[in-house]
This record gives sequence, structure tokens and C-alpha cells, in this order.
Amino acid sequence: MAVELSWSTQAALPVLSLLLWLPAAAAFAAHRLARDDESAYRLARGAALAEALAGVYLLSRFDGGQGGMQLAERLGGGWLNYHLGVDGVSLLFVLLTAGLGFLALLYGRDGSTPPPRSYSAAVLAYQAVLVGLFASQDIWLFAWLSAAETGLALWLLWRWRAGVSGPAMTHASQFLGGALILLLAAAVLLGWQHAESAGRWSFDLADLLEHPAPANLQTAAFFLLLFAFGIRLPLFPLHGWLAPAVQHAGPLAVAPVFLAGLKTGIYGLVRWVLPILPDAVRHWDLYLVPLAVLGIFYGAVLALVQQHLGRLLAYAVVSHASALTLGVLTLDKEGLAGTLLMSIDAGIASAGLLFACGMIHRRTGTVFLPRLGDLFDPLPALGLAFMIAALTLMGMPGTPGFDAAHLLLEGTLEVHEWGVAVALASGNVLTAAMLLWAFQRVFLAQRRGTRRHGCQAMTLPELIVAGALSAALLAGFYTHPWLSLIEPALPGPLQHYAQPH
Repeated sequence: MAVELSWSTQAALPVLSLLLWLPAAAAFAAHRLARDDESAYRLARGAALAEALAGVYLLSRFDGGQGGMQLAERLGGGWLNYHLGVDGVSLLFVLLTAGLGFLALLYGRDGSTPPPRSYSAAVLAYQAVLVGLFASQDIWLFAWLSAAETGLALWLLWRWRAGVSGPAMTHASQFLGGALILLLAAAVLLGWQHAESAGRWSFDLADLLEHPAPANLQTAAFFLLLFAFGIRLPLFPLHGWLAPAVQHAGPLAVAPVFLAGLKTGIYGLVRWVLPILPDAVRHWDLYLVPLAVLGIFYGAVLALVQQHLGRLLAYAVVSHASALTLGVLTLDKEGLAGTLLMSIDAGIASAGLLFACGMIHRRTGTVFLPRLGDLFDPLPALGLAFMIAALTLMGMPGTPGFDAAHLLLEGTLEVHEWGVAVALASGNVLTAAMLLWAFQRVFLAQRRGTRRHGCQAMTLPELIVAGALSAALLAGFYTHPWLSLIEPALPGPLQHYAQPH
């Protein structure tokens, strides 16, 4: 097999490679070269800040009015195809990754105690893998980056678990490992089909679009990718790993923040499934809508009966993931724009809620709701951040969730009419009920249980995390810049689908 090693890039500075390899190199240095935990943490924090600045530079070089991929970088081909590029959709996910990575490092410091060097290195490595995943234009490269991301997530969950959690971690390993095997199988199937059509193996997105698969093969690849991305979302009934993993994640475990905050499942559906497998999507679309509607209510009702804050947030994520899937299934410009905006919005809000859960665990030794209460007076900043994140997921005016929910509901009305739209709105009401109930139990209700004596005030790094997440969510008063990046990228995924307008 011949592989051409010529390098090509559309930018004077290979900024995407910089965003990928800078944190990867810093992760190695933090773990292997740093003298102690403090020096490793300082190095990691500096690298994460540089990554955030590189993300700002990437945004400045991006032409928001142009559709298609920009700033592409390519080396090799076939099975060894290093092909990166960004459009408005992937750019937002890359920026979210850079921001959450920096905040995760700040969150890891507990007062004057730095996190272990393995934590600092793992967060940077996770950040590097996710940037590569969102910028990848080759599904084989995407699959192997997903393998690295799955390994890091499982290692973080296992390393900083709380209590006896072996069965929960085994369950998560089985689900996430199964999703990875399905993704690799789908990539091989698509590459083989291209080899049959064009006479050479290729996994590149442009090549797969040029030689579409026949209908029967599209169906096989569709279900492989649907189950792979459905597990990662997590979509009902493939969600069983999330609640136990979040429940047993210790206060330092950041893997749930990345797993729930960065919607790699939604991104995978939009980037790979919609444009490559249009015949299968059109055929199975209406069969999947009832499943998504059921998942909205299933997650919301289970969240309402939880007594563990982590499990409540996990089932809220399941309900929200079903709503996002419903938005993808509209195959409509408004519905898809609302889905992608809500994915970014929900990523920030979910991360804020899970960070808050960890901060509460640090101070009280528990996140069991009957043992919590009356935390707003000692932790007002945390209470406000929790409320802002909850209001965002509820789609309240003044948050990006409002415009996202409006667009998603509009797209649903256009395609599925009143029944599905009413179900979507009703699910949003249940989301409001569960999150407001959780806020009341944690921060306002009179404490009935026991917790550690006193409550330590929030540290400066924790205040920065809470403030930054709240500021990002309050930017929802003006969502035009977000939508101006998303909308030019939509004709690509939707080019094979008839628009109702």
C-alpha cells in the first residue's frame, strides 16, 4: 500500500496541529519531567492557557461567512491519513474543549494542595485527543482518537473513583469499549466500500462523499454508528453506564465533565452519519423519533426520584441527550442549528453542574440529597453558578438555552408537527422541575442530615471556574455570533435532505 507523505496546509501557521500537539507534549512533560506535583501543575496550567490563546487565534483566522472546511492540514493518505480541518460546527467544539480543559485544571486544585501530576497530565492528554477528534476529517483517524479518548476516560474514572465502584467501572468499560468496537467496524466497512467503488482504500470524508455506499451497506454502517454514538451521548436505552459512573466518581474525577459536557455523540451524528448515510437516515428517521421522545421522559422521571445528586444530573443528561437526538432527526436547518447550539450550551451547563457536584462533595463529604441543605449562605457563588447552569438547561430567556430551545422546537414543529413538539416542550418542563428541586434541596432547604462540621469557603480557583462558566452562559443574551458560525456549516450535513421550507 503506497502512502504519499506530502504535507499540505491552508494556513501559514498549522494552528490545528498546534492545538493538538501542544497539550500532548505538555502532558508528557508534566508526567515524566516535572519535579513534583506543584511544578507539574504549573506547567499544565501554562499549557492549558496557551491552548486557550491558540483557540482564540484559530477563531480570529476563521472566516465565519464561508461554509465548508477551513485551515485544513493533511499528511499521508489511505490508512495513514492525517487530515484536520474545521468548519463552524467543529470550531465551537474545539473552543469548548480548550476552555473546559483549562477550567478542569483549575478545579483540580484543592486550596493549597495541587492535584497529582497524573491528573494534570491526563487532563492535558484528554484535551489534545478531543481537539484532534473534533478536527479530524478522516473517520479512521476519528475512530483511533476515540479509542485514546475512551482509554483516558476509563482511566480517570478508575483512578479517582469514590468508594467501592469496581462493578460500576466494569459496566462503563463494557459500554464504552463496545461503542469503540462498533465505531472501528463502521470505519472499516466504509473504507472497504470505497475500495470497492474507487479501487483504493480511503476513510477521508471528501472521498466517502464522492463515492456513496449502496443502500444495504448504508443501513449496516448506520446502525453501527448509531449504537456507537448513542452510547456516547448517552441515548436511551444505551445509557446504563453513565449514572453509576457519575455516582462513584470522586470529587477529583473530571472524566464525567468531559463525557457529559462534550457531546461527541451528537458531533459524530452530524459530521459522519448525516452526510455519508442519507438513504439509511431517511429510511429509519421516523422509527427513531418515538425512541427519542421516550428517552426524554424516561430520563426526566428517573431524575426526579433520585436521592443522589450525581445520579440526578446523570439522568438529566440522558433526558437532554434524547432531546438533542430529536433535533438531529428533524433533518431541518432550524432544528439542526438549535441542536448544535444546545449541544454547546448544554456542554457548558452540564460541566458547571458536575463541577458544582464535586465542590459540594469536597466540603460536605457527601452528595446524598437528604444529607444536604442550607448551603447557599456559606457558598453563595456556587449556588448562583448552579442556578445559572440549571436555568440554561431549562431554556430560560437570557441564556443560550432559550434560543437553542426555540430553534429546536421550531424545527420539530415543521417536520413532526404538534405531537412531538408538545412532548419536547413537556420534557423541558420536567427538566425545570428536577433541576429546581435539586437546587432547593441542596442550597435552600433546612439541613436534616449530617455533614462535616462547618463549610470551607470557595477557593480562588473554584471561584474562577464558577465565574467563567456563569459568564459563558450569560452570553446567551446575544447568541448571534454562535449561530453565525453554525449556520454556514449546515448545508454540508443537510445537502441530501429536502428542506420543508
